[in-house]
Amino acid sequence: MAPFLDPAAGVFRPTGETLAQIQNRVLPLGAVVNGVRILDDNTRVPLYLSTAGWATVHVRAGIPLGERWQAMVAVQNLLDRNYRWHGAGIDAPGANVYLSVVCRF
Repeated sequence: MAPFLDPAAGVFRPTGETLAQIQNRVLPLGAVVNGVRILDDNTRVPLYLSTAGWATVHVRAGIPLGERWQAMVAVQNLLDRNYRWHGAGIDAPGANVYLSVVCRF
């Protein structure tokens, strides 16, 4: 748990929230979020208030095998970083490799 806590600032590092802010988000009854009081369990409270920036490293190479054939190999997310497109509900895949052979008609 220690890598997720910043004792000097008193915040949870992944979200930048204090304990009181996390409690208000997780148990929002009666809490005031962005100037609006939460009155019931149907109110949606976002986990993150902003989208963090991210970068990935991809490598792709191909070679012709003839006039109509081509082979390709690629390594995606080479550093195996966890990231999510803004508004997406799922994280992107980790490091992966693929090989393809293409025939053009």
